[in-house]
Amino acid sequence: MKLCFGYIRVSTQKQGEGVSLQEQKDAIEIFASRQNLHVIEWFEEKETAAKSGRPVFNKMLRELKRGKASGMIMHKIDRSARNLKDWAIVSELPDQGIQVYVATESLDFNSRGGRLTADMLAVIAADFIRNLREECRKGIRGRLKQGLYPFRAPIGYLDKGRGKPKTPCPRKAPLICELFELYASGQHSLRTLQSEMNHRGFRNHGGRPLSLHGIETILNNPFYTGIIEIKRTGETYKGVHKPLIAATLFRRVQDIKSGRSGPKVTRHNHLFRGLFRCGLCGRPMSPELQKGRVYYRCQGRECATKTVREDVLNSHVREALRRLEISEEDASELVNRWNSQLATMATDDMRKSLQLRTGAVEQALSRAADLLIDGTLDNETYLAKKRDATLRLSSLNEELRNLPDPAEMEANNAQFIELMKNLAGLYDLLNPAEKRIFVEYTFSNRTVTGKKPCFEPYSWVQMAENAQGVSSGEPHRHRDRTFDVPKELRRLFELFGVNRDWNAVDENYWNGTVVEDALADELHQDPMPIGKQMVEYAGCIWMVYGDMVIYTNPYSETTDLRENFIPVGEQVTNLGAVTDGLFITTATRSYFYSGRNPAEMTVDQQAPFGAVPNTMLQVDGRVLGEGQNTLGLLWTSSRGICAGLPNGT
Repeated sequence: MKLCFGYIRVSTQKQGEGVSLQEQKDAIEIFASRQNLHVIEWFEEKETAAKSGRPVFNKMLRELKRGKASGMIMHKIDRSARNLKDWAIVSELPDQGIQVYVATESLDFNSRGGRLTADMLAVIAADFIRNLREECRKGIRGRLKQGLYPFRAPIGYLDKGRGKPKTPCPRKAPLICELFELYASGQHSLRTLQSEMNHRGFRNHGGRPLSLHGIETILNNPFYTGIIEIKRTGETYKGVHKPLIAATLFRRVQDIKSGRSGPKVTRHNHLFRGLFRCGLCGRPMSPELQKGRVYYRCQGRECATKTVREDVLNSHVREALRRLEISEEDASELVNRWNSQLATMATDDMRKSLQLRTGAVEQALSRAADLLIDGTLDNETYLAKKRDATLRLSSLNEELRNLPDPAEMEANNAQFIELMKNLAGLYDLLNPAEKRIFVEYTFSNRTVTGKKPCFEPYSWVQMAENAQGVSSGEPHRHRDRTFDVPKELRRLFELFGVNRDWNAVDENYWNGTVVEDALADELHQDPMPIGKQMVEYAGCIWMVYGDMVIYTNPYSETTDLRENFIPVGEQVTNLGAVTDGLFITTATRSYFYSGRNPAEMTVDQQAPFGAVPNTMLQVDGRVLGEGQNTLGLLWTSSRGICAGLPNGT
């Protein structure tokens, strides 16, 4: 009786759960009993044979060549191989004295005719795979042309079955939108964005925190704009699924990632970083922190422009905005002129303009296709141009769909006029990140000559002088177009409201809590002087230093303040200590840092509201309803009086 190995295989793990493997095993056992063969070991595999490199199959071949068995038994030819490379190895086994048996075929591998028949069956099996692959590709291509994505849904979408479009995930889709908007704000690098999204509870398909590669994959995927892109081939298709973000937002993110939109984040997060250039040599004005003040310096050695302080720049920005404001008389005149022109202006012209621009993009794409056919353009360049053109067409179609009706234009004009009366007041109410966006999208050319800042406003600011209306279009960055207010500024305008007294803080901004005028002024007063607040915690002295909190051990002979600090990322307004951590506040947020090791303290809790500078007091815990030996904190916030207790309560 000859000793043999038995080899059984299915193509997938799911097929392995069925009865196929057992059926193959039963057939081999019947064949072995008839041929006086004994199966001493079974090799079971759940992997396709279309490609070489199957681990179980290769292990069996190694054991055969070592003489552990005199032969192998398979159920059918296609169970051993569906590619000619593996079959070549199997067909050579008889030449090495190893017998090959097929349970369902009467093939003699020791005869020329038997081996010829086996080779023909192997070729047919390999051709079957090739044909199946082509049919699968044809089916996938057909689905893609229908706008359906026949693969696993990206993060933020749900699979709804075959032949159905992906649908937004109610839990993850809003986080996808937040991810794109945060990165487009220019305030985050990929690493800080990863940390922020993981803190917000954003998880991948496996329920684990997103990796840096996962964040970058999402930011690079146009699927979220309604466009399907096949990475392997570079082909793009218009999807029928619901987009999560606008194409203009996606293009803005790509500009930032490719470095065409200035810096994203720095250690100190200076207010005007990357916004000003030297008016003499054109070099960027680089921020530097010197003795508690921020200076912007031209790096040209021979340039007459040297330095200008950040607070001086801030004053000039406010003054430039004040000069752009319009009076009540001008506002009334503009309202009358715009209302009389509303019936005949803008909408039709804008629609024609968008249609012409759409036609120009389509013609450019057609010319690129002609160049590809002529051989002038290579396929890779063509696919890149097609992808860019598809995104631009999607953006133009969004603008075309969002064209306002006359009633909407009238409302936009009224809002625009109200905002133009209060530009400086709005600027005063913004936090540093919002001020950056405001300046970037209000002034197209920002320079410093000598020590004199110069500002050139975008055309949307100059509309008031030209008596042009405002639509709801959305321009691309650095695109100075008539009738369009940048989306970032519209978001800020909506955040702070229009129909209200601009000397008070809008209740929408404070999430439903009305704040008195005096409190609103205090919330945006000048930064706290260095060393104004100091506390003792965990054996160290802690002190406010601009947008960070530094600490030092009073008993240590050497202390490196360049390493002993907690970066907050925004001007600190209050600092206080309880038994197990620190409360740190800014104008927009409140944080609780826990831990006894200063170098390893982390944010344990945070709240989305700010605090008035220099209002934090330490009180006995009994005042707050706690035990006698408990210490607590009280401070004034945008929501009234806040209390801080141990454990971050």
